[in-house]
Amino acid sequence: MIPVTATRWAWLALLGLMLARFGWQLQASNPDRAILVSLLVLPLLLPLWPVWRLRHRALVVGGMILLPYFCIAVAEVWLAPLVNWPAWLEIGLIAVYFGALMSSRRSSPVGTLNSNSSPDSNSDRYT
Repeated sequence: MIPVTATRWAWLALLGLMLARFGWQLQASNPDRAILVSLLVLPLLLPLWPVWRLRHRALVVGGMILLPYFCIAVAEVWLAPLVNWPAWLEIGLIAVYFGALMSSRRSSPVGTLNSNSSPDSNSDRYT
């Protein structure tokens, strides 16, 4: 089981990887390319502070933000698996993020019954 604190480190590593990868590939000396790099990295900066504080909703939103990055990395690896080692690293970091997110459990809201609280609480659910 991956600890939830791994999400913050995976998020920071992904942010650094994106800056290095897109900055290196696009050679940010051109102002148009610098704008493109900032547009690619900006979605990762939006939930940075709540993800760092391990807010559960922010971690879920961060996971939704990471889905397009994951799809793009899988497509890049599919096209050229031996050349795109940063895409492999990106897939691994996103997998660590999702693994840590899945290992976190949120307590049930106040006022709702827990499934273990009453033996007959789930008896009418599937009838």
